[in-house]
Amino acid sequence: MKGKFRLNLPKTKFPLRADPLTNEPRVKQLADLEGHYAWQRGHNKKGDFLLHDGPPYANGRPHMGHVMNRVLKDIINRHKAMLGFRVHFRPGWDCHGLPIELKACRDLDSVSTSPLKIRQKAKKFAKKTIKEQMECFKQWGVMADWQSPYSTMDKDYEANQLQIFYEMYKQGCIYRGLKPVYWSPSSRSALAEAELEYKDKISPAVYIKFPLAHSPGLDPYLGGLKGSLHAAVWTTTPWTLLSNKAICYSPELQYAVVQLQSGDAVVMATKRVENLAHVLGPDFKVLTTVPGSGLLGASYINPLRPEDGDLPLLAGDHVTGDTGTGLVHTAPAHGLDDYHIGTRHNLPLFSPVDDNGCYTSEVGPDLEGMSVITDGSQAVISKLDLLKAILHSESYTHRYPHDWRTKGPVILRTTRQWFAAVGDISAEEALPGVQMVPETSYNRLSSFLKGRQDWCISRQRYWGVPIPVFYHIGTGDHLINDDCIAHIKHLFLQHGSDCWWALPMSQLLPSSMEDKVDIYKRGNDTMDVWFDSGTSWATVLKESDGAADMYLEGSDQHRGWFQSSLITSYLTRRRSPYKCVLTHGFVLDAKGIKMSKSLGNVISPEDIIEKQKFGVDAMRMWVALSDFTGDVSISTQILQQTREHLQKLRNTCRFMLGNLYDFDPAIHAVPIESLSPLDKYMLHLLYQYCKEVKSNYEEFDFSKVCQSAINLATKDLSAFYFEIIKDSLYCDEVSGVARRGIQTVLHHLLVQVLMTLAPVLPHLTEEVALAYPFMEEGVFKRGWWACPEEWYSPATVEIFHVVRDLRDIVMKVLEQARVSKAIGSSLEAEVNIRLSDPCFIDTLSEHLQFEPVKFLEDICVVSNVRLEQDQSAGRDLSFSTRGLITQSKKECEVVVSAIPLATSSSDKYKCPRCWKYHSKYLEGLCQRCQNVEHTLS
Repeated sequence: MKGKFRLNLPKTKFPLRADPLTNEPRVKQLADLEGHYAWQRGHNKKGDFLLHDGPPYANGRPHMGHVMNRVLKDIINRHKAMLGFRVHFRPGWDCHGLPIELKACRDLDSVSTSPLKIRQKAKKFAKKTIKEQMECFKQWGVMADWQSPYSTMDKDYEANQLQIFYEMYKQGCIYRGLKPVYWSPSSRSALAEAELEYKDKISPAVYIKFPLAHSPGLDPYLGGLKGSLHAAVWTTTPWTLLSNKAICYSPELQYAVVQLQSGDAVVMATKRVENLAHVLGPDFKVLTTVPGSGLLGASYINPLRPEDGDLPLLAGDHVTGDTGTGLVHTAPAHGLDDYHIGTRHNLPLFSPVDDNGCYTSEVGPDLEGMSVITDGSQAVISKLDLLKAILHSESYTHRYPHDWRTKGPVILRTTRQWFAAVGDISAEEALPGVQMVPETSYNRLSSFLKGRQDWCISRQRYWGVPIPVFYHIGTGDHLINDDCIAHIKHLFLQHGSDCWWALPMSQLLPSSMEDKVDIYKRGNDTMDVWFDSGTSWATVLKESDGAADMYLEGSDQHRGWFQSSLITSYLTRRRSPYKCVLTHGFVLDAKGIKMSKSLGNVISPEDIIEKQKFGVDAMRMWVALSDFTGDVSISTQILQQTREHLQKLRNTCRFMLGNLYDFDPAIHAVPIESLSPLDKYMLHLLYQYCKEVKSNYEEFDFSKVCQSAINLATKDLSAFYFEIIKDSLYCDEVSGVARRGIQTVLHHLLVQVLMTLAPVLPHLTEEVALAYPFMEEGVFKRGWWACPEEWYSPATVEIFHVVRDLRDIVMKVLEQARVSKAIGSSLEAEVNIRLSDPCFIDTLSEHLQFEPVKFLEDICVVSNVRLEQDQSAGRDLSFSTRGLITQSKKECEVVVSAIPLATSSSDKYKCPRCWKYHSKYLEGLCQRCQNVEHTLS
């Protein structure tokens, strides 16, 4: 029988491939992706979920770190919204600070330019950057309240920040003090610890001998000493030696008196003598050893400043014998440990260094104006050399703090600054009940809190929120009170913080103090940007109970925003501003190296989306597939692999769309009790898949979400279910129960797969929904739909484990025949299956209530299956294999043979419609196809 046959072939306009550059914007518009935020705010009733957006810095184009951060937030928000929660996500931007000021004002002289001019330029730059970044975030499919973003330069934000500052001041948590702070000569401002980055620096390391003036505890041991006695110290900051006011020792260490070849002797920790042989020179000799307590009451002379007189040796807990000499040079004005020792013993603070990091006239004209880090250090070393006070000098490579924005080295310098007292905050008190993801991040945040010094919050820059304090012109005493703050807040709400520099003092002071106009002046310091962003909860969390459901940022924010937010919230409200903190790592190149323009390894979001044409969803899927709890690599090869996964998912959806062209679930759906065992099994797999994915989302394990979807699409659908059902879909009666049952399962598969992938792949899932008439509302608006419990069938899955194991053995034999070109399609083969235990077939029949031969033919996609048959003479049995299948811990040996039907003596012929060897006549239709064709005629 020849001619054309009517087959139920797939029909769909959904393209196999789509250019993301044109397709994703089209889908975004048709599916109204930007309208999703407003829709869920108006329709969802389950309760509120507030993810507080940590403000990205408004100083440049978005990079891959932004992608990681924004996409993770969006996945969580979309999932929560689909569950029925009213998601609150207000995007924000951090707008103040040095980086923006430097970029905006690079063509201005910062010294001669007025504060208002600098602020105007910086504000304009920040606004422009916000607009650019916002458009990128929208392009990435990020769902947010784009109509009401916040920025740290908003008037209401600045007014709220002012109030938090004052609340902390009234509680004694903010004070003005004279103490060492990290100072950046390159930005001419104080810095907080969170604004430092550590990298290698080569410094001059000098071993110096300070002549001892008095040593009562050592004298009994020095009977044989002919020369003078010195204290040996070591420093990598020789510029601070001019500010030396003490030498510290440890009472717990033992000290040695070592005589040098010159006849002089030096004191150092006994355990350091052997290590410092190259410093002591040839023929040194240990005269005696004394306990650390023997240094009590000793004094010395600083050879650089003999006018300071006798200086003390003091016991210090910070002194160890691991490095240096075990005696520590102490300059209270230039070190934190030094400062604490100096405070305890009333040592003077001598800091002859200006804002540029140069020596002042206090150290004499020969050093005045020299940079302490460079030529000033070398000049001090030369002076010491002339004084014959140097034992040894060398270059020393060490980790050194640098300004994280200018990249220049910083120094410790004593100046009057504003500080937040944070030393008494513990993680146990401040973080009760807060979930940390990953759990190890709790230790990281806890350690930063535990080891933190008081926070220097004042900056000597103009682009920022001013510290709202007035200073007495005569005494320098500061003025801040309720009237002042209330008045300044009112001005900020009217004019913004520019008014601090724009208005005269007569308008800045409240009316109750108009008689004080001539005796007070405004301060010029601004607040640390971490104080800016750290008070964001005061503005953004007004609509919640005062705590966000989640903060989500990079792991560097343990020492930044997570910490500053916790400090300001805890000190003013005695509570955390967040209920959950989720952190992600940094984005690196394929070799695990940080991206840098100088290295040429930068991959930008624009490159990925537009130049390489991977599109937004591929970029989002890369984020979801990553183990974001650590650092994440990206490369063109990684993105190509991601695109392949995305294409497999697209192909899977297209197959289902194509075979659902004539299916209406309201009319054609088959009840579960009428489905075939295979269809029931697939619903069980779908039930398990959805359950696992739901759990993965709740645990923020998006990699497993994607892997589960990929495995379902490739292993369970494309390579298994789809291969089996094609015959029934294409060749069975259109409205037959078998075909409609399969379509019922395909409908559920399509809906559930789209639902589970929607938070990750909004463009693809909504594009598929647009092509499926029974999801007109779209995937997102349809929400999260739980699978019926009746789909759960552990008994079915147990028997199908056996079936799939058996099928895998059959597939190996068919592949042998296919490679040898004995067959083309698997339908051209007959399979002989011999089982060592025939009970397995009985088990199949019992559980499936199905004729096992027909069932196995369909499952293995072959024309004929013979069970428990002896191998017949004359058949080609060259294609065979053995294997084991297991059921209920009982093993059964299987021997499978494949016979090419085209060359065998089979009494069946190939049906020209379905291609199965089921026809009784040459070129004749099989009985099934005859019946279907008759129905269609």
